[in-house]
Amino acid sequence: MKRNLWRDFVNVVIIWAILVPIAQTFVFWSIDHLWPAVASLQGEITKDALTFIYHVTVMVFVLVTVPFVYAAIVHRVPLDDKQSAQIHTHAFGPYTLAWLGLSIMINTVVFVYPGMVGLEQLWNIAADAKDPLVVDVTGQQWQWSFSYPKQGIMNSPVLEVPVDQPIKFIVKSDDVMHSFWVPIWGIKKALVPGETRSIVITPTALVDTSQNPLARVQCSWDCGLGHAQMRAVVKVVTDKDFKAWVASQSF
Repeated sequence: MKRNLWRDFVNVVIIWAILVPIAQTFVFWSIDHLWPAVASLQGEITKDALTFIYHVTVMVFVLVTVPFVYAAIVHRVPLDDKQSAQIHTHAFGPYTLAWLGLSIMINTVVFVYPGMVGLEQLWNIAADAKDPLVVDVTGQQWQWSFSYPKQGIMNSPVLEVPVDQPIKFIVKSDDVMHSFWVPIWGIKKALVPGETRSIVITPTALVDTSQNPLARVQCSWDCGLGHAQMRAVVKVVTDKDFKAWVASQSF
């Protein structure tokens, strides 16, 4: 029986080694053709993290699926065959150890990268931001307002920011939980009632809600009946156009 289990173990490894490259090919294709583009420095970090986890997840999915399908096909026995059914209740040490070792390795790797490495990258970008543009973001059922303290602009319904400059968003909620999210920037921040939080985002492309629906402020926390309509227009413009917009808003 042990020889048969070794044979099964080797067969499962061979099948896994064949299927993983095929699955990874699909992963690369789906990332290139199905994933939306990101347009912020921080979004690139989160996209890299999700891409890595996507690759790992597909490998684990194949690893888990292959033994089950293999066992169901190769070791299928009649329900009344008590002896054969009992044989397969015995543990197989090498397979168990391999499973445990891979689980520990995968969790350790993901914890380090993209976990700690990605967080450190985001923290360093925020710490290195010199004189960022400060925008106060207020969420309430079911609308957004944006204020620019240094520019003297209060309660603008439109979020207009310059490209390639760090923006420090100071976010707060006037009522319930909300989440500040611009899909094309690839990062979000929860608004907790009674708390003032901040997030630094550096837009890297000129975008406009009228041209790209992913370039919008969207609440991503279920906040009530009007949650789906809690949106705001986003415009990422050149520094010259931003200064012109600020001048037009000043009274």
